[in-house]
Amino acid sequence: MKEKITCRCDNEFEVEIPELSDIDQDNSVLEEIKNGNFLTYRCPECGLTLPLEFKTRIKWSKIPGNNNTIMLIPERDRMGFINGAVKNEKNDSVVIGFQELLERITVIENDLSVLTIESLKLLLLEKAASSLPDKKPVIFFNSVVMNGNTKNLEFYIHGLKEKEVAKAMIPFSLYKEEDLKIKSGENPDYYGSFTVNGYISVNNISFDEDTDEE
Repeated sequence: MKEKITCRCDNEFEVEIPELSDIDQDNSVLEEIKNGNFLTYRCPECGLTLPLEFKTRIKWSKIPGNNNTIMLIPERDRMGFINGAVKNEKNDSVVIGFQELLERITVIENDLSVLTIESLKLLLLEKAASSLPDKKPVIFFNSVVMNGNTKNLEFYIHGLKEKEVAKAMIPFSLYKEEDLKIKSGENPDYYGSFTVNGYISVNNISFDEDTDEE
């Protein structure tokens, strides 16, 4: 699909946004996501590279789900998706914003469960809330880190301090415990609340809690 965009130099030009990108057919899509070049376009007038977010779909055989596809919703449409104005027509897995797309690809590449990662984020958010209740941090899974023979999961926490990103390490043993709870069917209402319309995220928990308080 074609979209008109306006550069900072005020030049308006048209770009082709792919409706579907298939990683199995074109591995460069995976590399573009990982290095931040996915959906970037160069202004023909001034040469500036513009990172863009448009609604698009990414297919990959490693993506869990019946159709192995992620739908990227632009960050600007977050509230539209939450209130139902922006639809998930294909029943894909949903991510909102490029950072969530990059995180999802990282989770999948490391053979981790998206739901388990999101439930671990809630543990980190609860810990942050107990010590810094006035903050509203945002957490992203970053990588698997080996310390000798010990495996840890590294998370980046934004919003605790201005212009700083905190790191948190969670032992892989805790991940396995949480994953076992989910797979065994323990507390299905609790874990089920992480998923809304294909969007698996701790943000669904936070949003509901904020709404209840109002």
